[in-house]
Amino acid sequence: MSYNFLVAMTVTNCVWLAYSLKIYNLDLIIINTIGTLIASTFIVLYLYVKFKVARLATHIPRLAFGIIFAILASSSLTDEWQNGLIATTMSMT
Repeated sequence: MSYNFLVAMTVTNCVWLAYSLKIYNLDLIIINTIGTLIASTFIVLYLYVKFKVARLATHIPRLAFGIIFAILASSSLTDEWQNGLIATTMSMT
C-alpha cells in the first residue's frame, strides 16, 4: 500500500466517524471507530518503518494536511448533509 492511500483511507474514516457522531447512529459509530483505529495503526506502522530508514520528512506534511482537513470537515462548519457528502465523495474517489 502506498502512503498516500493510507492517509486518504484514514482521513475518509475520520470524516465518516464524524458523520456518524453527528447523526448519532450507534452502528455507524462502532464500525467507523474500528475502521479509523485500523487505518491509524497502518499509518503508525508505516511512519515507524520510515523513521527507521530516516525518510520521514516528506510524509509528515501530508499526514498533517489530512488531519487538518478531517478536523475541518468534522467541525461545526459543516452540517450532517455536507459532512455526509464530503465522506461519500472521499469514499468514491
